[in-house]
Amino acid sequence: MVKNRWLIICLLAFVVGMSAFSSPVWSAQKQVGAGELHRLISKHQPKRSLDDFKLTDIVSREVDLGGIAGKIRFSIPGFKAYGCGKCHQGRELLDRAAVRVQEVLLRLQHLRPDIATVPLKQYIIQPWADELLAPRQFAHATFDAIRIFPRTILIDSLVYGNETHLHETQHLTQEFVGAANELEAYGLNIRSDPRFLLLNYPYFSDVIASFFVADFQRILKEFYARPVDESLDVPREVQWFMNPFAEKDLQSLAQAVKGLEPVLDAVTRLLKNYPIRASYWSEQTGNAAFLLEVAAVRLLPLPPAAKIPDEV
Repeated sequence: MVKNRWLIICLLAFVVGMSAFSSPVWSAQKQVGAGELHRLISKHQPKRSLDDFKLTDIVSREVDLGGIAGKIRFSIPGFKAYGCGKCHQGRELLDRAAVRVQEVLLRLQHLRPDIATVPLKQYIIQPWADELLAPRQFAHATFDAIRIFPRTILIDSLVYGNETHLHETQHLTQEFVGAANELEAYGLNIRSDPRFLLLNYPYFSDVIASFFVADFQRILKEFYARPVDESLDVPREVQWFMNPFAEKDLQSLAQAVKGLEPVLDAVTRLLKNYPIRASYWSEQTGNAAFLLEVAAVRLLPLPPAAKIPDEV
């Protein structure tokens, strides 16, 4: 009887676990509300740049994560000068950062098995804003480094599911900067959560509306029509992401993203095989979705042509 009892408990745990694993991300219990997030990030806003903090005022450690990255230097420059040490232990923050990056690298390897290496050598938690990491940015990938604000880490961990980390890590594997690279990186984000499709709609709206969701513009308008609290330090786009939205519409968009996956894979192949031409034409046409539209026309059944009025 005891054995059967534990067998039943294990089976129930398995079913619950599998249900949680297969449930849409946007249906999960929210870990934090806008008010609590405001309280947290108001204390972690980017500071004014200080030129006089000492080079020794850096908490850092090197961690060998193996896999597609290897050794990475995690650091927080100006740890004391910017007040981080008043509330935090530097080693603990860096340990958490290493765990985050390890998880993101594993996700990237799963989503992009063609990537053999990621040239990530530095992960810098930057308490101040400057030319490399502007106040309005979330994070920035440059050469072999990811720079990220403490504010961003909170938002990314508590709201975005570390999609900003995934986005910037993907950028390090690309040959150029520009619209085509952003399209590919946002393509990874929308596979995790269809709300990124709405936040970054200029890259996807025409293809989604033409091939998958005819009333996409209606969904888009309703998503952005919801009120946000401008008195909070929580960015507007984060509030739109957090606020409850029509489950039916999100399910519809999730199905669209599923159908879009072969097109997204084609965008990656185009960027990999023709990086200069792909980036050039995306920039010259001024169309952020250029590669996506080319791939969609090539791979998807064309939608019915619009009827031409008789008087034309």
